[in-house]
Amino acid sequence: MTIEEGLYSYLSTFAGIVALISDKIYPISIPQSVELPAIAYTKIAADRPRSAIGGHSGLTVTTFQISVFAETKTEESALTEQLHTALLNYKGLMGAVDVQGCFCLSEINGYDIDKEGTNTKEYYNHIDYQITT
Repeated sequence: MTIEEGLYSYLSTFAGIVALISDKIYPISIPQSVELPAIAYTKIAADRPRSAIGGHSGLTVTTFQISVFAETKTEESALTEQLHTALLNYKGLMGAVDVQGCFCLSEINGYDIDKEGTNTKEYYNHIDYQITT
């Protein structure tokens, strides 16, 4: 199982996230037909294998941008909070992937008043997480 598959498996079964968005978690982008709120995730970097004193540690560090999209700030904040609850300092299995640590690197949030010319309004939060496996 890849880390992408493990991340999807973990997030799609995390009770707090499922309660808010069911299974609306997508790789790279959210289809236009999907009603918000929803999550998209993209692998933006991977370093492997990590070096350690005396040789390679065998650990891989992967950075994901996980984006929360919602029609209201309240929905965006609630979903972001559940995402942080699920991932911040997580250690354990994501699907069949053994995660050694998960850390938040940065967040950028905002509001798009005319998303791609559709006259729709959406709040977003792009969060970069580093996952070590």
